[in-house]
Amino acid sequence: MTSKGNSIIDRFTQSAIAVTAAVKVISKEQLLSEKEAHNFKFISSEILQQYDQHYIGKEGVDEALVEVNHAIADTGTVVLECSNEQVRTATCVAEHLYVIVKASSIVECSHDIVDFMAENTKNQGGYIAFISGPSRTADIERVLTVGAHGPRELTIFIVSDL
Repeated sequence: MTSKGNSIIDRFTQSAIAVTAAVKVISKEQLLSEKEAHNFKFISSEILQQYDQHYIGKEGVDEALVEVNHAIADTGTVVLECSNEQVRTATCVAEHLYVIVKASSIVECSHDIVDFMAENTKNQGGYIAFISGPSRTADIERVLTVGAHGPRELTIFIVSDL
């Protein structure tokens, strides 16, 4: 990977950490080890060639693993086309969401994915999620709640050797 490639990974990592996500730059081999170390009830990944998308009911899901389409270095945001209702549900209700980012899919800013967004939202039912760290919200009294509208924890695996 070029030095520019490493700097974009570093920028994305710094931005993601700033929004309280955990980030690990790992190899595909290490990703396989991470998968084995967790009890993922939901997996959707092209890299792993695994799509265990079990129905998510009222019981929710503790840990979900999804592969995203892009990551934005400026904001630490991961971007996922999730017209699939189960993928969308998993990203919203998992207590701990793990995401896989191909190092080559990290872009500088949101303008770099305009074509991706246009292509994936041109048909009715197109849905793109932007996830920046764990879900956070506050009420009028400024009481912070983490995990109300999404994951309580977000871990990003940047796979560097693809």
